[in-house]
Amino acid sequence: YGIGFRDDYEKLALNLVEGNGFRYLPGTAESTLREPGYPYALAGMFAIFGYEIVAAQLLNVVLMLGAALLSIHLVRCVTPDRWTAAAAAVLFYAYPAGLIMQLRGGFEPLFAFVLALFAFLAARALQSGRKLDFALAGLG
Repeated sequence: YGIGFRDDYEKLALNLVEGNGFRYLPGTAESTLREPGYPYALAGMFAIFGYEIVAAQLLNVVLMLGAALLSIHLVRCVTPDRWTAAAAAVLFYAYPAGLIMQLRGGFEPLFAFVLALFAFLAARALQSGRKLDFALAGLG
């Protein structure tokens, strides 16, 4: 693993921005090899900031920050101590593998965010017992 674009997600995103569809190369069939979530999010960043690794890194930083903030709420389900929750968020965000994930142009931060979002919504559903909260957790 290195720092930079990985796994060809940037090719899919660039073709989306250029209007070529969800494909690796213009003029080829649309791809079914990758999940569409990250390439579409990356395409949005490319449309705003241009085709630069910094756009992917910014997206990944925001996603990891979101996951870290959600971890605060998850820890607060276990303990009311704010310092413990804050420490968990800092440890999650500053974990070396997480920092490397933010510098790559890969999908891992999106996966971490969606996983943290599901855990947060599931914990909220278990606390409230409301059917709507369980439905939202299923969508998350």
